[in-house]
Amino acid sequence: MTAQGVGADRIAYPLDAGDGVQCESCHGPGADYRKKSIMSEREKAEARGLWSADEDPAVCTACHNPSSPTWDPKRFALPDGSTAPFDFEAAKARFPHAIPEDVRGKIVEIEEQRRRERKAAEE
Repeated sequence: MTAQGVGADRIAYPLDAGDGVQCESCHGPGADYRKKSIMSEREKAEARGLWSADEDPAVCTACHNPSSPTWDPKRFALPDGSTAPFDFEAAKARFPHAIPEDVRGKIVEIEEQRRRERKAAEE
C-alpha cells in the first residue's frame, strides 16, 4: 500500500514518496502466487494473480495519473527531447530489477531468514 488516496487521518506518521511501495504495489497481492512451487513457473503465478507490470501500462497508471500528489507533467524525458507526465517504456527502463542468480528461487527463504533475524534482534 502506498497511501495514495488515503485520508490524512488514517496515516500514522509522515510518509516519504517511496514508503509502502513494495513488490505487491506493482505485481499484485502475492498470497496466492508467492509459493516457490508457483513462482518458479510464470504462467502458474499469473494464473494465481501475479500482475504483469512489465506488459500492462494499466498496472502503472492506476497510481501514476493526474490525481497522484507526485504527478509531474514533465517527469519523463523522451528520446525525441519532449517530456511526458508518464511514459510506460521509460518507466520500465528506470526500474529494472532482474533477480540475481544467488537469489533466484530463494526469495521466500531469504524473507523468512530476515524475519527470524529481526525477531531475534528484538528479543
